[in-house]
Amino acid sequence: MIDFAALQDAFFDWIDGLALSPAIGSRIVWEDQKAPRPAKPYISLRITDFAQIGRDAMSVKGNASGQVTIVGNRELMLSFQCYGTGAMSILEAVRSSLERPTIIEYFFAKKIAGVDPGPVLDVARLIDDTIEERASMDIRFRTVQDQLDPEVAPDPPEYIETVNLDRQIDVQDTTIIDDTITIPPT
Repeated sequence: MIDFAALQDAFFDWIDGLALSPAIGSRIVWEDQKAPRPAKPYISLRITDFAQIGRDAMSVKGNASGQVTIVGNRELMLSFQCYGTGAMSILEAVRSSLERPTIIEYFFAKKIAGVDPGPVLDVARLIDDTIEERASMDIRFRTVQDQLDPEVAPDPPEYIETVNLDRQIDVQDTTIIDDTITIPPT
């Protein structure tokens, strides 16, 4: 199963660890919390969709207890909103950090990959008589979901493990090959 709290922590720690200018510090929040807005500039995050990619694969033989592990690719969209001075620059720094080897390895260790960083959009708004700098961006990520089927799997299908081929080739009443081939070789 996907541990959404671990995903959220990984995303939060990634952004919190970036040296953003102007400094965000710990002003990174998840959307839809019942709390006042933090001081600007700040970033809000939301996982907006979560989808299965293709079919899941399962182990054929199961574990020692006969339970089957099911593994599949999942794709999610992480939506960013940045509010305050330098909003466009802040989100561009977040987006471009996905190219750093250290960030790629950070996500690799957490079984996450950034696959499609979208553009940083200027979505400034007029609030009373002042323009509030705002920027928006979506990044598509992929991860892996694995789960153990709590039920014991039925006996796996039988597979052919080896094949013995007897071959004999005769040319003009003379046998030139007469042997047995085992696949895979023993």
